[in-house]
Formats: sequence, C-alpha cells, structure tokens
Amino acid sequence: MQRLLQLGQSSRGTFCGCGAAGQGWAFLQIPPSSSSFACCGQKQPLRAETFHCQAMASQPVRGQKPFHVVTPVLESLPLSKAVGTKVFMKLENAQPSGSFKIRGIGHLCQDAAKKGCHRFVCSSGGNAGLAAAYAARKLGLPITVVVPSSSGPTPVRKLEELGATVEIHGKVPPNVWDEANKRAQELAKTEGWINIPPFDHPLVW
Repeated sequence: MQRLLQLGQSSRGTFCGCGAAGQGWAFLQIPPSSSSFACCGQKQPLRAETFHCQAMASQPVRGQKPFHVVTPVLESLPLSKAVGTKVFMKLENAQPSGSFKIRGIGHLCQDAAKKGCHRFVCSSGGNAGLAAAYAARKLGLPITVVVPSSSGPTPVRKLEELGATVEIHGKVPPNVWDEANKRAQELAKTEGWINIPPFDHPLVW
C-alpha cells in the first residue's frame, strides 16, 4: 500500500480523500500540472469521477462476493474553499455497516468462515463491531460483541438489531476497551470462537 499523506501543507494542487490512513481520511496532494496520480501504487487519471482507492478494496475471498460496496467520491465545496484547492471526500458512510471497516473486517470474516469458523467474537463499541456483526449476519453465523461499559445505548441497540449478542465489560477508565478486548480474547480461547480484532490483523488492512 502506498500512503502519501500531505494534509494541509499546501494550498496548491488537488487533494484526494482515499481513507488509507485508517481511522481518518488520507489526503493525497497532486501537482496542478499532473494529468494522473499514483494512489496506493496504481496510476489513475486525474478525474473526480474515477477516484477510487484500491487500498480500501480488500481482495475478495475466492468464489465470494465482498460485503463492501464501491462508494462515491465527491468534491467538498466547504473544504475546497477553506484550503484554496479542490478537495474530494470518499463517502464511506454509505457502506452497509456505516463505515469503511466493513472492507477489511468483512474480508476477515469471510476468510474465517471459509476455514470452518462457527462463531465470531469481537471487541468494539463502534464501527468495527457493527462491521463484524453485519458480516456475521451475511454469513449466517452467530457473533458476540464485547463492548466497553463506556458505550452508550445506541451502538448496543444497533448491534442487537444486526443479531449480535452483546456483552458489556470493563469498568476502569480509561482502560475499559482494553478490558473488553481481553474479555473477547478470553472467549475466543476458552470457547473456540474466532476473534475479529477491530484493527490489529493483516487482513483487516
């Protein structure tokens, strides 16, 4: 994966929001004279309608259609005005699970199911858990999502709507997620479930 990050360093050129930075947006600065740009190792024409970051498109498991969809890239007029050049945003909120997390996590779940997984467990209070729950539902497999006690009722409700079993764990701030993550790892070890980490796995990225 080629990551070119130049956020707000210049008001010249075009910026492409490709999301390769993981938790946030990656902005690729392109010189005004360029007719193409290299994004994630691939040369692409400099046209707004063709912007698509291949780094976010996990390779599908053989014989299976990926759970993520191709999302649009649109120019953000307020951001373009603020930095003095065109800024394009990739709308990963249009994914079926609501974020880009379904790309890697969906791929990991499909890979695990192909290898015989019978149940998933995931520690998350947000987008990773929702992605895992969505993937588990698509695969027809049960999942337990361990959420930290700091999670509000909304993510719990959304997870349950996707069919996930939700376990609330962790009471000591600011380490509540660490405790929830340890609980998920414990369940994976004792119950033989497959742990779907929210970020720490090569297939997720």
